[in-house]
Amino acid sequence: MDAAAEKRGTCTKKRPEASLDSALPGLPARSATAGFGSSSSSVCSPQETRDQLEQKFDKEFSKHIHKKNKLAKYGLGALGAGIGGAVGVAASPLLIPGLAVAALVGGAGGYQFAKRLGKQELQRHGAGGAHQANPEAAAAECRPTLRRLRYLAKWGHFQLIEFEEAAPELRCAVLDEVAGSFSPWVQKIYLLRAKGMLVETDPEVFEVLQHLAPLYNLLQRRATVDAMVESTKMANAAFDESAADNICVERCHVVFPTILETISTLDRLSSATREMLPKDAEQEIVAEEEFSAQRRHRQHRLQKIVDAIRQVLERTDVQEILADPHHHSQQAATHAAMAEPASPATVRAFELPPEGVENEAGAKSDEDGDDDGYFSVSSGDEAAPQLRRCKSGGSSRCAKEASPSSRRARAASDATASCERRAASFCRGTGNHTWQAWDASLCRVRSQSYLKDKKKEPSGPAMLELLNCDIFQIGEDGPVMNPASHPGFFPAYHRRTTGDTRFLFVQNWVFPPYQSVMTAALNLDAAWLQDLDSPQAKVWKAFLDADNEMRRRTFKVFIVVEQGPWLVRRALPAIPVLIGTKVKMESFHKPGDYLELVFDTSSGGNMERLGVSTCCKALPRLQLVFNCLIEGQTEDQLPENVLFSASMLNLDPAKLFVPNMCD
Repeated sequence: MDAAAEKRGTCTKKRPEASLDSALPGLPARSATAGFGSSSSSVCSPQETRDQLEQKFDKEFSKHIHKKNKLAKYGLGALGAGIGGAVGVAASPLLIPGLAVAALVGGAGGYQFAKRLGKQELQRHGAGGAHQANPEAAAAECRPTLRRLRYLAKWGHFQLIEFEEAAPELRCAVLDEVAGSFSPWVQKIYLLRAKGMLVETDPEVFEVLQHLAPLYNLLQRRATVDAMVESTKMANAAFDESAADNICVERCHVVFPTILETISTLDRLSSATREMLPKDAEQEIVAEEEFSAQRRHRQHRLQKIVDAIRQVLERTDVQEILADPHHHSQQAATHAAMAEPASPATVRAFELPPEGVENEAGAKSDEDGDDDGYFSVSSGDEAAPQLRRCKSGGSSRCAKEASPSSRRARAASDATASCERRAASFCRGTGNHTWQAWDASLCRVRSQSYLKDKKKEPSGPAMLELLNCDIFQIGEDGPVMNPASHPGFFPAYHRRTTGDTRFLFVQNWVFPPYQSVMTAALNLDAAWLQDLDSPQAKVWKAFLDADNEMRRRTFKVFIVVEQGPWLVRRALPAIPVLIGTKVKMESFHKPGDYLELVFDTSSGGNMERLGVSTCCKALPRLQLVFNCLIEGQTEDQLPENVLFSASMLNLDPAKLFVPNMCD
């Protein structure tokens, strides 16, 4: 694997388009969008990235292969257009009517298939290999696995949500990366169609359908639809101004045809075949009539995508470019040389999933239904808002927030448990399914001079003593909003069994289908509390005396994933967050007794809900370190100090109980 491929997180063997496109100056570089980089701190323009990639290939040899295969590419492109036109009538009448679009899709598909044959030609002229006499085997080896595609779909939706407020170019680049990864399987559709084998009951065809299903489900997401419309608007604007660059043209060659063919192929499947493909999570938890209504909503979204893409691909100037991309590539290079470089504010970095990360230890198999939760349409969307929120009282729908794995865990732990039994099951320790206090000095906080130089330093010892971490399944009556005053939870249990009268600081986290209550105690003999002029004493007193609004704007959490899947580490960035500004936060204060903070993560935005959902699905594989502190906002409140740090290791959802409210 070369350095550039390793940085992009993908193997050149898996994505041959990058190598061949860089070798052929007449074609857009498939990996041009990789200019956004693999490090969140890197900033580089698309043009700089293309230049870097082009330096990696032998130009003279590339020209030779280009000349040899040019006629074959356009010939197969015409073949693809003819095939596409021939099957246009059979395409979904709702989504892709007419012959023109089918011809465009088929033409682009045939063109891309020819490019892959060119890549095989490069391989034969190179080191050789076992696939020299078997081009189809070589092409199959270059197709991403189902697990990889499912993972990319998860990552793509996560990125689109994360960058909702970012520049549209960034969301479009995410779509380019995801949809482009499905292109080899769309190309196989053209090959099967040319052989007259495109029958959905055929095992080889069904394999293709399975590999396209993740993209089909992703395209029904609200965030994806919005990004697709943005992408087509940008393309139309670029062609209107005669300013279309290679990235824009590549979308017309690869991304848009891949998406159209995926929608057309899967939308016209019989109901029996569709039933055999992965289902959305909602189909298991909502009534049939409700799911049918959601399906109509999804059809509307797919139609919106198709209409937007057709407005681009049916343009005369776009069709001319599709017919002669080499000529346009020269024009685009001239335009790029004259254009101003993209500003860092427009071009930001995103990190592609490294190759093989989908096979991390403990990852579910493709046959496991857990991944379907990532493809559900209503989660975080407007399609079914009744599934997203957990009520603060009365009957809740928290169970409907659960993934298939968490619903199975609920069935396995349906019995209620007292506080004592829960504490024995999830206890302080160092093994799996345990918690323990963590070294606060591992958390970096604002230094005494932070307001002047923005420097941070390791925190001093924790201000409070961590007594207990309790995590449990939410019951049918919904989350408990004030466990600090309830006899069935640790604060009251601790007082009556130990006689401890110290002031308690309680955090109550509601993240359906789970809830967690963490309890810490204030030690009156703590050094910082003995000195009323210490920064810690001042910030603590101000926090106790503040109203809920002030607490919302000063309470910070800092979550670190010490061990866990790559996607979870991306979902929970290790930076301090004023959590009260992200989710609903309430306070219950009984002076001299306790202060309880309640956080309802289901009230957060799409990014917060998606991050929590991603984390919940991976609990058995996570080692989380939770840090909390009060933000120092004035010089006399600095340096900051962590209130407490807690580590939770490999929680087993099957061992989590529903609280016994009669305890």
